[in-house]
Amino acid sequence: MARRKSSFLSHIFAFGFWSKRYSIKTLVRLFNQHPNLLDLGDMLDVPCNLLQKNNPMSASYYINRVNCFNEVLKSRLEKRVIARLAVDDFIKRRYGIECFTHLVHTHLPLLAQNAISLGQSVGVLARQVPGICAEDVAMYLLCRKLGLLPLALSFTRDTFVGMSHDKRHRVNIPWVEWSKKDKLVLKYEDISKDGIANIERRRLDSIVVKDRSSLIDYHKSVRQQIFNDSYPMDDVSRFHGELLARATINRPDAVYRDVDGKDTLTPGSYSAEEARTLVVRPPAGWYYPLYLSMFVTGELILLDTYENPEGNVFEAKALFERTMGMLVQECGFMPMVIQTTPLCLDMMFCNRHILATPHSAETLCDRARLWHTTTYDASRHFADLALMFRG
Repeated sequence: MARRKSSFLSHIFAFGFWSKRYSIKTLVRLFNQHPNLLDLGDMLDVPCNLLQKNNPMSASYYINRVNCFNEVLKSRLEKRVIARLAVDDFIKRRYGIECFTHLVHTHLPLLAQNAISLGQSVGVLARQVPGICAEDVAMYLLCRKLGLLPLALSFTRDTFVGMSHDKRHRVNIPWVEWSKKDKLVLKYEDISKDGIANIERRRLDSIVVKDRSSLIDYHKSVRQQIFNDSYPMDDVSRFHGELLARATINRPDAVYRDVDGKDTLTPGSYSAEEARTLVVRPPAGWYYPLYLSMFVTGELILLDTYENPEGNVFEAKALFERTMGMLVQECGFMPMVIQTTPLCLDMMFCNRHILATPHSAETLCDRARLWHTTTYDASRHFADLALMFRG
């Protein structure tokens, strides 16, 4: 055992990557507590490979090589027990929250829990209000072709901001359909009862559409028509609320509250009851390490990209990169993020033919082929399939 420990430490000190003393202490403590879970350098193989050229998890923070995906996923799943321990230790130190990875699992929908228990990983598209746009369909197809269970995570306690392309197009929906002359026709439909100009900074879960249902229920309904139960949608709002309630250290100095009908960042404390009942919500900078920590074990894999020069996501990209780097240093693992095509305008288009055609999702899945070199190209191609679909 002494030989293994010495060799393990030599792996740590051989790379300047592990120069932060606190992280090293954490790793050594985990190794001492669970020596049988580690082979030599098990904590290090993915992070160290990040320093190598042409690696599927490159310095861009993404998995993007299709032919390497299964190998990378298998390697991570083999280490998921020690990855859970490392994540739980980090979250406890940073937030005072116990058993974080268990909380994540228990807040997943039952279909996802069952898939994980059977050894299938879950591909996650995280959007405030998932729908049926080209991106939603493309991520469904990408997951199916990679052998992942597709899951859409919503965050309906968030705030509507018209400057956000994603949020705006969940309210003012860009419908497309093919004319008899083979022209793609684009028409926008504002589905909100009060009009999109009058809902700025409202809570997403409070927005009502013209048929008097909620914005969230509207999108759930159209998703059900296309995907049935094969693409579950789950709201993480209560999970964020639970984490906010359980945090005992590093609690946020300000939280979002409803002030005169507007969701406003308000300095001051909050109660656990306010957090659990979603009266308040945390700012992104506070929960982002918690969010990305969900994707460390390999049981959940995030589908996303911040490499979008036209998307004005500079602050979000910087937060993403800082947090990814911090998690590698603190936990020893990079969160697993599959690189997808950027969320440009046509990715938000919703094809009426898909909605009108029975079993359209299965038809598209039968037509889709994964021959691409990168997940970026595959997701772009699958989005094009969704846009070209005519029944």
